[in-house]
Amino acid sequence: KDSTPRENSQIGSALWNGDAIEIAFSTNMKANSKRNFLLLSDQHIGVNCGPSPYFWNWKTNEKINLTNFKIKNLTNGYIVEFALPYRTFRNFSPKQGNKFDFEVAIDCGEQNLRLKQERWNSEDTEGFHQSPSLWGEINFK
Repeated sequence: KDSTPRENSQIGSALWNGDAIEIAFSTNMKANSKRNFLLLSDQHIGVNCGPSPYFWNWKTNEKINLTNFKIKNLTNGYIVEFALPYRTFRNFSPKQGNKFDFEVAIDCGEQNLRLKQERWNSEDTEGFHQSPSLWGEINFK
C-alpha cells in the first residue's frame, strides 16, 4: 500500500531513496549468522519501483537485466513480482534443505526521498545492509 505509488526517479545505487525493494542474503550457508560485517558471499540487490524500474546489484555496483518482472498498479498502491536467476550470483546453487541468511526491506518515498523503510527482521534497527546479524533466515524446500 502506498499513497504516492511508484515515486522513484533515482538512478544507479541511489534507488533506495524512493519507492524500492531491497534484498540482502548470503550465498554461503556456513557463514556465521551473528557477524556484523559483510563477506564476499553476501549479496545486496535493489529493485527501483518507479516509472522506469531496474534491478541494482550493490555488490558489483551495476544494473542487472530485468527478467521475469511485473508491476501491477492498484488503486491504493502496487504489487511487484520478480525472479532473479541463480546464475546472477556467483557460485550460488541452493538445494532443498539449504538455509541462508536473508533480509527484505521495503523503501517508501515521495519526491525522491525515502520517508520510511520497513524491514522483515530488523524493523527497529538500522543498518541491515552492512550487518548480517540483523537478517533472518530463508529455507529452501
